[in-house]
Amino acid sequence: MPSITNRIDARLREKDQTITITITITITTLSRSGSRRNSVRRTRSMPLAASALATAALAAVTAFTLSGCSAANQSPLIGATFTSISGHDDTGDLAWLGTEPLYVSFTTTNNQATIGVKTPCNSLSAPVRISQTLLTIDARQMTATLMGCSSPESEYEAWTTTFLETPLTYKLDGAQLTLSNPTDEVILREN
Repeated sequence: MPSITNRIDARLREKDQTITITITITITTLSRSGSRRNSVRRTRSMPLAASALATAALAAVTAFTLSGCSAANQSPLIGATFTSISGHDDTGDLAWLGTEPLYVSFTTTNNQATIGVKTPCNSLSAPVRISQTLLTIDARQMTATLMGCSSPESEYEAWTTTFLETPLTYKLDGAQLTLSNPTDEVILREN
């Protein structure tokens, strides 16, 4: 369970009758790789007469801003790396996922979660939204290295790219991560 601390500082400037309010929210999570702390600070200055209403509004805006990013930072996927061990699609078993595996990692920078996938050909990276059971990858912002690959590695990369373009249901069971959509499933093991 994450630990969340809030700190509100207010400084009154009598000279121009303004108040500066700073709200700092720190989220500390414990993952398999240790403790991780993320802080967000919002500061606003306003006329003293509007400070009570503005304080409440600032707190609401800060909480709303954090609600979209803190779920990703609290996810046990962040900081983890997985290797595919098997999978299938609507055509059958995808044996190559065990012999030429995908390496999948999850990181976060500036409260934006990112998925990185090393295919047997190129590496892919994209922003990802992580909810309780769903990964939504922003395929419009997906980047890839540009190695020229021959068959079958190029087909493996194409399959992986298509797989990542649809929202994926995920299930983390101990060290095993299962990613799936209505027709495809990839099973990975944490490194």
